[in-house]
Amino acid sequence: MRFLTTPALNRQMRAVLLLLISAASLFTVSHTVLEAIRYGVTPAQITSTILGDEELFIDPIPFEELLLEVHMNLFFIFLLLAVLGASYIRLCNGTRSAIYLVTALGAASLTAQAVFLLIPAAGTAAAALWIFLTVFWHLTALFIAALCAKTLLKGRF
Repeated sequence: MRFLTTPALNRQMRAVLLLLISAASLFTVSHTVLEAIRYGVTPAQITSTILGDEELFIDPIPFEELLLEVHMNLFFIFLLLAVLGASYIRLCNGTRSAIYLVTALGAASLTAQAVFLLIPAAGTAAAALWIFLTVFWHLTALFIAALCAKTLLKGRF
């Protein structure tokens, strides 16, 4: 994170930062695909996957596994927030809109994890909210990564 304190980024630091932003984007896309495959894409599919369905012979997912999933997601979310947030705020000179966008990313991603734990109790309503928040924070992360990459490639920072 040396780039946070240096006034200008040299060519090697820009390349490393661009690779880091690319890895964060790859993680975001693969995480979205993994959650769609694992749980489904509609609230009904997600609810039946988590709560189980006797007619389809689907066993419910134990709450401990949901907690473990949230624990792993929180770890990666904090890494993603650290990388994208620090990069974006540094590259945009700490503008107010950059801070608001990173804050929205953090709030949506953390709220999505809390809502995910509510799906066993609230059912399809919580699943629909979880889908919205998950798609929102993934798209926001990709948007921030794209803005960082564009700024790094143009060399304006």
